[in-house]
Amino acid sequence: ADNLVPLVRQIQASGAGSLAAVARALEARGIKTPRGGTRWQAVQVSRLLALATDTGKPVPSGRWGVLLC
Repeated sequence: ADNLVPLVRQIQASGAGSLAAVARALEARGIKTPRGGTRWQAVQVSRLLALATDTGKPVPSGRWGVLLC
């Protein structure tokens, strides 16, 4: 995938009721943070969603887009 927004939305739809829960789910799936770390924080998920929402477009490839490779 080119970005994490669809994955985050899927995690939310599966019952993750908070950004912290989404962060835990990303960790459980082994998804790395934009800086290559393994520990997600709720604020990182919030920023990811804000980036996608502010532009009206999915988060572009690049820093965020390579994370699922």
